[in-house]
Amino acid sequence: MLPVAGELWGLPIFSYGLAVSAALLACLALAFRLRERAGVSAGDLLNLCLLGIAALLFVPKLWTMALARDFSLEAWRLLLSPWRQEGFTLGPVAVAAAVAWAAYGRWKRIPLLPAIDAFLPVLLLGLAIQRLGCFLAGCCYGRPTGLPWGVRFPADSPAGRAFPGETVHPTQLYYLLAFLLVAGLLWLGRERLRGRGMAAAAGLFGVGIAFAAITTQRGDQGPGTLSLASKASPLVALGLAAAGLVLGACITWQKYRNDRKSETAPAGSVRRRS
Repeated sequence: MLPVAGELWGLPIFSYGLAVSAALLACLALAFRLRERAGVSAGDLLNLCLLGIAALLFVPKLWTMALARDFSLEAWRLLLSPWRQEGFTLGPVAVAAAVAWAAYGRWKRIPLLPAIDAFLPVLLLGLAIQRLGCFLAGCCYGRPTGLPWGVRFPADSPAGRAFPGETVHPTQLYYLLAFLLVAGLLWLGRERLRGRGMAAAAGLFGVGIAFAAITTQRGDQGPGTLSLASKASPLVALGLAAAGLVLGACITWQKYRNDRKSETAPAGSVRRRS
């Protein structure tokens, strides 16, 4: 809707870049306040943020380059222009960020599950702000629709070029609302989701289901470099939901076993003394 917000010293200021910058600042400020709860030092938090930034800015473009087998000079130039983005796929970004964070956490001996419990709502807030940038840029658009909330994008945007003059699903806003909803529920239910990893399990399940459902309405699945990535995204999202279910089941089972042991321990100790 507004791909270029203005100019600074003759250079264009892209709305997507502004949204990503706002998301990063918000995430960093909130994560800094929660770092003690997560058991993460300020230095480690900054390094984790830098790894997440690298995944967010570069992995979608590397993924698109690999799918298109386009390693031209122009493709590399676009890769080194992080303020420009057309298309965002959660799967590759999530996998790359998770691998990088897990490796760093293992190296620094950071407790993984408490960190995810504390930081997942913050991360979802950042993704919601980033999706607003997608909406302004006109990428990650939906299929044509006659629903009253359908949006007609400018002709020079990716959505406008794909569906000129048509109203499409604002899937970017669907993602935004889903991320905000899951983040809000996790934050409001943080006292009830007891047990290390339960918030992570619930968040993964909620985000996975929502993302899989919304992605079925994406309109950028026709011929093009993003086709395969868009079609694979629902499967990746369902994989995240399944991982959340498995994690929650494992935590619940472990809690049940610990409770059973604590109930039977006194009786056993009495028998041994007699």
